Amino acid sequence: MISERDTDDKNFKSAVDSAIAACRSETGIPELEEIQQKCYATGAYMTAYAESLHEVRTHLSKQFLSLDIALKESLEQAKSRVVVVLKTYGKLEKIAEGNGSEFLKNLAEKIPENLGGLKLGFQTLATFDLQYRGLVQHRIRRHLDVLTPNRTTYRLEGGLLDKWIDIKTGKIHTSSPAEKIANNLSKAQAEAVNNCEKELKTLLKEPSQAGFAIVEEFVDRVLRAEGVRTEWQIFLQEVASDVWIDEFGTTMERTQLRRDWMQRIGEVDHVKQPDALNFLR
Repeated sequence: MISERDTDDKNFKSAVDSAIAACRSETGIPELEEIQQKCYATGAYMTAYAESLHEVRTHLSKQFLSLDIALKESLEQAKSRVVVVLKTYGKLEKIAEGNGSEFLKNLAEKIPENLGGLKLGFQTLATFDLQYRGLVQHRIRRHLDVLTPNRTTYRLEGGLLDKWIDIKTGKIHTSSPAEKIANNLSKAQAEAVNNCEKELKTLLKEPSQAGFAIVEEFVDRVLRAEGVRTEWQIFLQEVASDVWIDEFGTTMERTQLRRDWMQRIGEVDHVKQPDALNFLR
């Protein structure tokens, strides 16, 4: 897993690409007729422009909310990889139900309060979360200033009527106030999208790095922390008949099974099981 720590998260990258594409194809910019109607309704072009900026900005920001789902899915994949190992090699599927976060939460509830270190390890991994509003939102919002009336650099000052020369005919044309508003909205929206895209591309590794960090923390808590191996021994004594349903026999057999289990799980720390917990390193 350490080899993946500094790589772009594919799930998050795909979601970012989709969001940016949606922003460019569905701009939320009103049609000229709608802008003109706003002007008539408000009695002022500046007011109509401000309303339109608000509409385009809120439409744009909404497109990025889908990134929250991608962040959660990426982290859940990291947790699920841990759970597969716990179930397959630790046989812990026999004492807790569910997959991913649900399994970790259910297993944490099975661990007695007096085994605080072990319980904390599973609780920490189960409850850790990545959210759009915590990781991405504040980075995006600053690039939306260009679509905020009192902050935008695309203003209507200097006259509402734009004049331009057709280089083919040499004729002078005049753009209406509504056309100027639409043009400003188009430029501001494009600038915002481009800047958001640049910002988001700097975050593509974040889910991978966060997933690696929380799994490393989990391994520290449940395998390397002081006293945790003793807590495992105590916990396994309590769940022995559930973990080893088929093998459960004499006291000596149970003791050997627990010893073998602890040795197998302990190998995580030395990365001797490439098909088991090797990815945790």
